[in-house]
Amino acid sequence: MSEGERRVCERFEIPGASLVCRFHRKIFKRRDFSEDVFPVLDISFGGVRFLSQRRFKINAAVTVKISFPEQKDPLIFQGRVVRESPHPGRSYDYQIGVQFSAYGVRRGCNPPENLARLKAIQKDPSRCESENIH
Repeated sequence: MSEGERRVCERFEIPGASLVCRFHRKIFKRRDFSEDVFPVLDISFGGVRFLSQRRFKINAAVTVKISFPEQKDPLIFQGRVVRESPHPGRSYDYQIGVQFSAYGVRRGCNPPENLARLKAIQKDPSRCESENIH
């Protein structure tokens, strides 16, 4: 890890992975995920980085539903937007970073099963259907 690097978890790429998101609002809560599908650049056990045509508010609470190729069931994570940076001269204008909430059984945490599935996906994305990971 470089001197300026704050990342704790190693990133890995899953070609063809994408996500949709839902923002948490205090008033008029929206329960649906966005219609926009965002390509995933990379993922780690602690977060995800993806491309977007729109800006995201830093510290916004968000739920992301990540779909992986050759996987029937997407993974759903709660987290916060921690980074937005330009992606100039490309087909998408921004790179967005979302840090996942902690794993655990308490309210507001991501299920520990998500971590188990991510570990299996990291090892071999083609053979880790959700029913085989429990």
